[in-house]
Amino acid sequence: MQKEKTVALATIIGCIVLQVGAAISTFNNFVSQYLGDTKTDILMRSTDASGNFGRIFAVVFCIMTFFGMYFLLKYVYKIKMNNDKDNLFFNINLLSFICIPLTLNYGVGFARIPTLLLLVNYTFLVSKISMIESQKKRLLMYCILGIFLLGLFILAFRNIEYRNLVLYPFFEQNELIEWLFN
Repeated sequence: MQKEKTVALATIIGCIVLQVGAAISTFNNFVSQYLGDTKTDILMRSTDASGNFGRIFAVVFCIMTFFGMYFLLKYVYKIKMNNDKDNLFFNINLLSFICIPLTLNYGVGFARIPTLLLLVNYTFLVSKISMIESQKKRLLMYCILGIFLLGLFILAFRNIEYRNLVLYPFFEQNELIEWLFN
């Protein structure tokens, strides 16, 4: 539990630094010096897309889907979540909140990180749901997870900027997708 508190505190501090730092030109100069002018220009050009509210709402919904299911499994269905793998998943999803100020201030491509985590989180949650002994309770949890995924699908594809700047590029020049469909 101490590690989770440390990660939560580091995430809050990181979000504040990234949000406040975006307004300070010295911070932007540091980022430009570290990444180079070309990459910084690419990042900064992708923040002026419209639809930020919908994009950030979809990112938050994606992250909160994990935490909603995690807390339901842990506290309602009493599934043990105390090994290193469970803590790793919790901490990674906690750190993914940093993607919100990154998406707002540096580039919409950072919204892909929680989207990619969704695939891994889904397998983690399904493996934990399978530990519920009652078949009816398992079915209920699968339905709740399905509703969350449907809601995320609607949120993601409803926002045209999110579709064009995050989801479509996710599948462009993807060797696995090209191999499967050729």
